Amino acid sequence: MSHHQNLPQTLHLKSWKERCKTLPATEFIIEMFGNACTLFNPNASRFGKYTELQLTERGRQCDIKTLDYYLERNRVAAVPSGKCNFHIFYYLITGTCPEHSTGACPNAVRANDAHRFKQLKVALKTIGLSNRHVIQACQVVAAILHPSNLEFTINHLRDVDTAVMHNVNTFALIAESLGV
Repeated sequence: MSHHQNLPQTLHLKSWKERCKTLPATEFIIEMFGNACTLFNPNASRFGKYTELQLTERGRQCDIKTLDYYLERNRVAAVPSGKCNFHIFYYLITGTCPEHSTGACPNAVRANDAHRFKQLKVALKTIGLSNRHVIQACQVVAAILHPSNLEFTINHLRDVDTAVMHNVNTFALIAESLGV
């Protein structure tokens, strides 16, 4: 993954000073997708990041580039016992459905999830995403999260063992989130 701040055509940024305003938003977004609660740290980075500040020949700041070189992807499919998934999933659940429980994570750690979801939407808009693109980003994250709710059993009545999905409505929700 590569995140560049030098995107004036896309973000319509006028100056380095204006680009600097997007840096905290960019960092916040990267952390929401890459940090998780662990046994010892409620905001542990589960990714590696290299940030390069680029300067002009005169030594003035002109750009910044962030490269993510490691992401603990297996956490999405199987969260280690006693740990939590990436923050973005809890923020999305609580921010869109506050009545849903956040599961295994301590309530004190997850108490600000709805507020953080609002901050995330603001940060996405700060870096130049339209309302439509923010909604689409949330739909993609939801589509990643929902497959863990699919339930299958084996049908032994056929000549070949066959997996049967019990909650087709969840599958339909995933397809809808992806626009399929």
